Amino acid sequence: MTISIQDVYDAFIGSFRLEVKLLKEFCNVKTIEFMPKDGSALSIPSRNGELLSDELRACVVPLDYAIAPSVIAGHRWDYFEIEFACSVVPPSLRAFTLVDVGANVGLFSRQMLAAFDQIQDVYLYEPDPDNFKYMSRNLQAYAKAKRRNYALGSRNENVEFYRDWSNSGNYSLMKSAMPADAAFDKIAIEVRNAKAECKDWLSSDLPIFYKSDTQGHDETIATATDPAIWKSVFAGIFELWRIEKPEFPLPAFRAIMDQFPNKKFLQEPDHMLTTDDIMTYIQGRDGHYRDLGVWK
Repeated sequence: MTISIQDVYDAFIGSFRLEVKLLKEFCNVKTIEFMPKDGSALSIPSRNGELLSDELRACVVPLDYAIAPSVIAGHRWDYFEIEFACSVVPPSLRAFTLVDVGANVGLFSRQMLAAFDQIQDVYLYEPDPDNFKYMSRNLQAYAKAKRRNYALGSRNENVEFYRDWSNSGNYSLMKSAMPADAAFDKIAIEVRNAKAECKDWLSSDLPIFYKSDTQGHDETIATATDPAIWKSVFAGIFELWRIEKPEFPLPAFRAIMDQFPNKKFLQEPDHMLTTDDIMTYIQGRDGHYRDLGVWK
């Protein structure tokens, strides 16, 4: 019987989740630090032949049952998002700004920065204090990474923030994002008005790649921004959840979607969507989610 690379990967992931349980519950291990393989998605390229220190090259992730096994096995995370970005960033684009809302531990932005020399400014938003600490560690090689330890929303406030113990990527302002069969806790975090943040994004007068991954809050944040910002966004990714979530102005979100002639769920790359398709999808409440890619 022939054993494929995928077979090896699947076996590793399955066995590693058991090791995670042992390390977390019996050894009290909280994080895993590793050195990404040269040329992998999470490796940081050398600059002008200069070798980076191990401190700058290392990557740290919380020890959980979702992100850690996949990242350790493949030295990448949700790379289909980076492949999407590679397909929609014009080769002629000499510089652009990256906005990463719900940055978690910085894996998406780290992979984007490794893939695109054209990124001039990066704005990252992560309200969880632990994930923010790990994100700062993972992006310390990039002085251009402007890290913000708060969430975005329609107004300035302090709110409850829910954290799924099994998946460090499933942290949310929405209790409805927590799985029924998993333990979670909650902390107080700061939310700031998204419209005020747009001034920084526009400060360099560059096109913007916008990524939002907030477990149910993406539409609220998008419709709370300055509407003028979307003229500068040439492409982006939204994580759209079909859960109970705050009310937001549907016409405003429709207007945002209408500005992008090209739309598809990244999990279904061959099927193009209309704005009506998206508006129907986001009003469901079956607990499912999809990553939406949009571009002009």
